[in-house]
Amino acid sequence: MKPQGNGIVEIRGERTDNSGFCCYQLGQYMVQEGWNMSRTEYNQFREQRMREAKTGNCAYRNQCPNYTASIEKMKKKVNYQLKLFSNDQ
Repeated sequence: MKPQGNGIVEIRGERTDNSGFCCYQLGQYMVQEGWNMSRTEYNQFREQRMREAKTGNCAYRNQCPNYTASIEKMKKKVNYQLKLFSNDQ
């Protein structure tokens, strides 16, 4: 029987759920836009922007070189779908 971790102790070789999201460019854009916000406002703003980016609807997609490169890379794949429930036909 293989040992199972409890979330406190890491078991070597155990598969971990990596559901995190990180985009440094997104962080830079958020800091520039949220510079004059209070901490509470900025935290709400940050969570909203991160949620949008995770779903592929990044608010900075028109100015971000990383987003453009990612889309070009996806276009090279045979079967891709940019937005699951898009109104654009």
